[in-house]
Amino acid sequence: MVNFQWVWKKRFGSAPPLGYMLRERFKDRWFRIHSLPESKRYPEEPAEYDELLYRHNTVASEVLGHGSRCWLVVATYTDDVNT
Repeated sequence: MVNFQWVWKKRFGSAPPLGYMLRERFKDRWFRIHSLPESKRYPEEPAEYDELLYRHNTVASEVLGHGSRCWLVVATYTDDVNT
């Protein structure tokens, strides 16, 4: 698989993989998908986690092709300065 840092720099230049920065710098490419009913953002029970995983796997298979390899960049936030 190609080096992630090389691909990132080629596509996004010096922009770090931070959602709020990408959303501002690449407005023409940014979109948000609401995967749960009623635009709920986070699953709260096992059935919602299962539904979320099913929906994301379905979309990924359709867009990337079944069994394709890809990178998943996950951002997390903490206000704990010791983390």
